Amino acid sequence: MTLGSISSSTVIFWDNITWLGTVLMPAAWLIFVLQYTERKQWLAFPRVLLLAIEPLITTIFVWTNAQFGLITTSMQLDRHAGFSAQIVTYGFWFWVNVAYSYLLILLGAFVLGWFIRKRMQRATLYRGQVVGLVIAIFAPWIASAITVLGVGPFPTLDLTPISFTITGLALAWSIFRYQRIDLVPIARNIVVESMSDAVIVMDAHHRMTDLNPAAERLIGRKLSEVMGLTSLEAAPTFADLIRRYYNLSAAHEELPLTVDGELRYFDLRLSPLSDQRGTPTGRLVVLRDVTERKVAMQAMEQAKAAAEAANEAKSAFLAMMSHEIRTPMNAIIGMTGLLLDTQLTQEQNDYAETIRTSSDALLTIINDILDFSKIEAGKMELEHQPFDLRECVESALDLLASRATEKGLDLAYLLDEQAPTAIYGDVTRLRQILVNLLSNAVKFTEKGEVVLSIAAKRKNNNMVLSGPVHEGLPAYELSFALRDTGIGISEEGKARLFQAFSQVDASTTRRYGGTGLGLTISKRLTELMGGTMWVESEPGVGSTFYFTILAQEAPASPLPYLDATQPYLVGKRMLIVDDNATNRSILALQAQSWGMLPYAYASGAEALLQIQAGIAFDVAILDGFYPARRAANMDPIVALRTD
Repeated sequence: MTLGSISSSTVIFWDNITWLGTVLMPAAWLIFVLQYTERKQWLAFPRVLLLAIEPLITTIFVWTNAQFGLITTSMQLDRHAGFSAQIVTYGFWFWVNVAYSYLLILLGAFVLGWFIRKRMQRATLYRGQVVGLVIAIFAPWIASAITVLGVGPFPTLDLTPISFTITGLALAWSIFRYQRIDLVPIARNIVVESMSDAVIVMDAHHRMTDLNPAAERLIGRKLSEVMGLTSLEAAPTFADLIRRYYNLSAAHEELPLTVDGELRYFDLRLSPLSDQRGTPTGRLVVLRDVTERKVAMQAMEQAKAAAEAANEAKSAFLAMMSHEIRTPMNAIIGMTGLLLDTQLTQEQNDYAETIRTSSDALLTIINDILDFSKIEAGKMELEHQPFDLRECVESALDLLASRATEKGLDLAYLLDEQAPTAIYGDVTRLRQILVNLLSNAVKFTEKGEVVLSIAAKRKNNNMVLSGPVHEGLPAYELSFALRDTGIGISEEGKARLFQAFSQVDASTTRRYGGTGLGLTISKRLTELMGGTMWVESEPGVGSTFYFTILAQEAPASPLPYLDATQPYLVGKRMLIVDDNATNRSILALQAQSWGMLPYAYASGAEALLQIQAGIAFDVAILDGFYPARRAANMDPIVALRTD
């Protein structure tokens, strides 16, 4: 093989390689555009394979051009000019490849242009980049068209390689300049430089790399002076603070700093900086001056403390005055009672009775104000003594029994069998809550019943109690529910119900009286006992007030009449006649707990039928108010009671 033949083969080889790169260039361009415009979903494998079919066919035809002549039909040298030039006659597939390549280039140009139009709305900022991209796109396309069509000043000179050089320069200028040189400083100048927060950037070796003007004012030095210095060298005034955070990559807290001799407060945020691979490269420190906010918060706290102190002083004064007023009121009530025991005329007796009634009402108001002021001043102290729970409930009911009787109301209570006999607590305050709720229930109920239910739920020993803890004794949550069939409360009324000096509405105050403090005091007392209070009500139907307390069981002496085992009563028949279903249920349950056989009926007629049927009863319990309610109808229960 001669040297000439080796050189010719080498030229043909590299010429074919050049052709391969040329035919792949348009497809590569379109793929680049789709990646750049975030349309990766268009680059599925079948689509990429379709794009590669034409370049592969063209490559095959290039390698087999000597046999088929589909790319070039003839190539000859033109020696007439001042330099030798190759004159090429193109074949059919060459023009197919040109059309295909131009189509891909135009498609990519359209996609890129659409992307720029939609995404880059700030035309003034991106105008230079758009111009650069347009030059990069169309330079090789125009150069190739001039060469292929032979319309240039040098028909035999291929301008395409020169145009790709222009494309590379335009792309580098448009992308890197506007992304790295223009946009970053613009963002920095607009955002960072104008920030009132001090921004400090350090590398992984604690060397200063950037400061904004606020940070320069804070440390008292320019960026040019501290660039490359460690944080300790750049800001020796804050050396102690820097050492505190020297080995921390992240932190967030508020700290005081002395700046220009003035104490100021800053919100410190220390954040790590990482490169694209996640490798730590430094730290970002942001210091926000929160002195004004801090001063405002301190002023608010001082104002709050002053207001609380004034409120406590007011409550203390009110408590003292209430106490001083209550002392002479007790004397007035006592002397009035003694006066009523003497020989008085009817007129004098009426006057004295009015004095005592008014004094009792005034003393009740004074007591409410005294309790409320003690609670407001935080001076309400609860006793912690053992007491019998049933006796406490019954004593509260006894106080309202006569009033309920006058109105013809049924007054009853039901105590859970699981409830402890005695508990530790303040019997006076618990009775006060019950009396207050019972008094309201009787006051606002014209007919029907008022029923108190007490349930007990055993709790673990880790619960927080309002008083001292007695080791080894079980703790309970006692739930009280007082249901009445009164006037009920609207939704608006319930919202104001537990507010001090508030009634449901003005008409309630005029008709029923009261200060509006009772429920407020009761709710506060239940909270002091570890519980809470709420209400469920429906206007015209009635209300149910609920409250809970936490208490420990206390040792108690068992009462014989409360013992569940009553051998003398086991198997005895008890007749119960009451038109109130609640009363019948309570009595029947109590009788069953003693082992008795209860027979409960709502009318005398039903009871007489059983007696006439030959059933013998050992004991009978009859409703004391039943004859008065049924006498007009001549119910046989009247005869039953008189027999």
